Amino acid sequence: MLETEGQIDQIVQTLSEAGPELASEAIQQYRVSLLPLVPGWDRIRGLEYDNPQTLAFATDAMPALISLIRSYPKKREIKFLDIGPGFGGASGLISEMFCSDFLWTKVHVDALDIRDTRRDYFKVAYPLVNFAVGDITQAPKDARWDIVYCSNVIEHTSDPKKFLRDVMEHCDGYAVFLAPYNELENRSPAHFSIITEETFSEQNVVSFSLIDSLGWKNRKQALVVLRSYQAG
Repeated sequence: MLETEGQIDQIVQTLSEAGPELASEAIQQYRVSLLPLVPGWDRIRGLEYDNPQTLAFATDAMPALISLIRSYPKKREIKFLDIGPGFGGASGLISEMFCSDFLWTKVHVDALDIRDTRRDYFKVAYPLVNFAVGDITQAPKDARWDIVYCSNVIEHTSDPKKFLRDVMEHCDGYAVFLAPYNELENRSPAHFSIITEETFSEQNVVSFSLIDSLGWKNRKQALVVLRSYQAG
């Protein structure tokens, strides 16, 4: 793994000096080289399959996220957390769109992942995102965010209601969850829990909708917006 942002900057600068066509191909190859090697897959799969899915989920949630951002006073800076960011599609887009108060307000974007394997990829692809490694239960008690986004993570937990409680303890405003809905058939072995309306019964639900996602063919996704009890 690369140790400093300076090293990454130097490599990207060297690649860029190779000329437009060669530089574009070389930078893409370099991005691929930063992706984790998953047993049975090559790294290119990350950009050809996993990253497009992350981006598809981000487009599903983006109208809700933008609406929540605009519910805050203009120019009131917002703290945003992406839990389990995948390849960073949502984190990266929010960090670029709201890097200033031009569109509404500046949003400070954190991404929290239980694995360190995509840190260098984030530095290159989404330099405005503050990438951190850990579990939400390990976050300091005073670590709080205005908006929390969590896409296709909750179904990987064995106790989704506890996971929701842990997340909402650090939320001062709203949380947006995306998850495959009521997977009674063809459930992935990595999806330990079935997510339905009942999953969120302990929470302050603002909206619960089912969508057809480009990221999940022939499956419904639940898009859920919660409001923190601390927010009133």
